[in-house]
Amino acid sequence: MTITVCAGSSCSHRGSQKVVEYLVNYISTNSLQEKWKLKASFCMKDCGEHFCVQIDDYRLKFLPNSDYRKFFKELHKTNELPNIAGITWRRQDAK
Repeated sequence: MTITVCAGSSCSHRGSQKVVEYLVNYISTNSLQEKWKLKASFCMKDCGEHFCVQIDDYRLKFLPNSDYRKFFKELHKTNELPNIAGITWRRQDAK
């Protein structure tokens, strides 16, 4: 699974850097280096009131107060995108 976090200035301002820091620690602590590949991207051109993360083919939008820790713990547990308040997603090829 490839997790790409937007590192553009708008997303960074809204909290994406905290997600990167959390994921670096979470991946290491849970020995997920072979399962989860973490990447950063310049602006993903999906700016708004949220910050963007892409997991494989799914574009996720995290509101700044969303519980991203719970989201990634559930993702790890179930290997499916969980329904967490403040986090939406869609397939990247969908318009």
